[in-house]
Amino acid sequence: MNPNSCLTEISLQPNIPQKFLDGLTETDQASLQGIVFNCKTALHGALAGRHKMVGVLSVIEEMLPGKFRDFVSEVLGIDMRTVRRWRQAVGTYNEIFAGPDGVRFEFAANIRQEALLRLTHADQEVKDEVKKLVEDGNTISRDDVEEIIRKYRDENSKLKGELQREMKDKADQAKKHQVEMKNVQASLSAKFQELEAANKVNSYYSTLKTQSEKERERLVGQIKALEVELAHQKANPQIREVTVEVVPEGYQSIDDEVRSGERRIEEIEGHLHSLTTKRDSLEEKIKLLEGIIGDPEKGAQAASALSERVDALVKEINLFLLEMEDERNETAIRILVKIGAQFSKTGQHLTRLTGCC
Repeated sequence: MNPNSCLTEISLQPNIPQKFLDGLTETDQASLQGIVFNCKTALHGALAGRHKMVGVLSVIEEMLPGKFRDFVSEVLGIDMRTVRRWRQAVGTYNEIFAGPDGVRFEFAANIRQEALLRLTHADQEVKDEVKKLVEDGNTISRDDVEEIIRKYRDENSKLKGELQREMKDKADQAKKHQVEMKNVQASLSAKFQELEAANKVNSYYSTLKTQSEKERERLVGQIKALEVELAHQKANPQIREVTVEVVPEGYQSIDDEVRSGERRIEEIEGHLHSLTTKRDSLEEKIKLLEGIIGDPEKGAQAASALSERVDALVKEINLFLLEMEDERNETAIRILVKIGAQFSKTGQHLTRLTGCC
């Protein structure tokens, strides 16, 4: 803006106190006169004129450093609060209606200064709607801005409520998933413990199977030896066929020797039957162990069933002990001590086999 362009229109120069003119050149004094005239004209004009006035006030502030506040008060009759509001309104307008080719001043008449002041700290979505309404030819007042702000505040409040509910739902779901995850972890932990226990049981049964197979081999060896001896005894009945009465050393008669041989055969056959029975029992035990080994679940079930039987036996012993409190039976005590020793020995054996404490 050229501040001298309006000087020819001034018929009566504004009355500017000398204190504001001191220190200025004659040219600057003349410019200041023209600027004051334009400012006073803009005071009573539309908002578009206020844009011009805000620019002029900036020029005066540069011309009169340190005197600007007094100048606007004494010469223009306005206070600094008014100046700040004008500048704020113009700045907000420039922000909203800025275009690629500069600020579009053609909409200045369609929006009130109070509306611009209210828009200064409003959300961008409010400013965007006001801009659209103004560009569509609507005139916007402060009340219009307030209504738009309330509308967006209500919408935002509604969205916030929905968001809070959604967040609460998600938090509840997260807690539920967390509980489910803990349950899954607990279940997995229990399964791992069961598997570990089953593996230990499986290892125990494997050891037991190995021991049983060794015992079976020993019994088979004994059985074979007895079978050989039995076959030899039956194949050499020379003692029963002796016709000469020659009594062997250590016998009183031939009949004694014959009866001794027959008793030996009976002993061998009895021992052989006992060993064969043990061997057959071991065969069944080994078959059972083979079915359990490699199937931890089956081993765990077998161990559980065994544990139940042991628990039942312990309960019976405890009941028996209660019944014996008033009557001391030495025989029963010896039997119970023997049972306790067997339990202790079995517990130590299980500890060695399973590695459990």
